[in-house]
Order: sequence, then structure tokens, then C-alpha cells
Amino acid sequence: MSSIIWACETGKNQALEIGTTVHVVFNSISDEDVKNELQLFSLQILQRKNIFSAKGLNVDATLLAAVSN
Repeated sequence: MSSIIWACETGKNQALEIGTTVHVVFNSISDEDVKNELQLFSLQILQRKNIFSAKGLNVDATLLAAVSN
């Protein structure tokens, strides 16, 4: 179970880092079409909650801490 929680937590953290990566790429290119697509993708990322859940429980580090106690 801990490996599943670890995978979900890692995926959530990677999703948070994607926003920064998109902005780095956005600032380094000059193609306006690509910039428009990156801007739309960035807005989608910001508006999504990156939460993994199963049966109503959020699968994250807090679940691991609760289960291990």
C-alpha cells in the first residue's frame, strides 16, 4: 500500500512542477502558435486539482501517516 501512496504523491508533485517547466519553455521560444498552446495548457494545469483518490479517500502522504499510526 505504501508504494501506491508513494506513486500517487510523486505524481502529484510532478504535476505541480510541470507548470514551472511550461513557463520556462514559454519564455524560451519565439513561435507564437506554440506560445498560445502553452498558455492554454498552463491555464488548464492551474485550474486542475492534482489529487488522487480512491473510495473517497485522498491517496497522499497524509493517508500514509494515518495508516502507519
